[in-house]
Amino acid sequence: MILVLLSILLVIDIIALYQSKGLSAQRILPEKFSNSDSNTVKIQIKNAYSFKVFAEVIDELPIQFQKRDFLYTAEITSSENYEFEYEVTPLQRGEYIFGKLNVYAQSILKLAKIRKVFNAEQMVKVYPSFIQMKKLDFLAIDNRISQAGLKKIRRLGHTMEFEQIKEYVTGDDV
Repeated sequence: MILVLLSILLVIDIIALYQSKGLSAQRILPEKFSNSDSNTVKIQIKNAYSFKVFAEVIDELPIQFQKRDFLYTAEITSSENYEFEYEVTPLQRGEYIFGKLNVYAQSILKLAKIRKVFNAEQMVKVYPSFIQMKKLDFLAIDNRISQAGLKKIRRLGHTMEFEQIKEYVTGDDV
């Protein structure tokens, strides 16, 4: 009797999970990554089921990260647009290719699990640390870059050092 009831629940769970609408997912990447800085990757999942699902997301990260254990779990209510983000830090320049996006879903019964594979292959280029360069640009605008000890600014006419000897002209510092 219990076995029959369990079998019926399993069939109901499988039929519910194999609806055509189900889940949809996408990865959102910036146009470029900054080398040696944290860069944000966003994942959006839309639950079109009429019930709450328990999802496990496995993102196929580029081989340069050497991370093969990426797993994110979430409870996504019916008709919800769920979004999460994570950080990656590239350590060398070049092209990084993200692979497929795998989403495993279970209903409330948790008797069956379905795998949805989204062909979200994307390439992002990694450039030298433009985030750090922007920070230095802001310091240079405020003339505070010399206070940070990063760059010596030479101001003409305001020092006793010289590169060449010129004749004295009226208005020069003495």
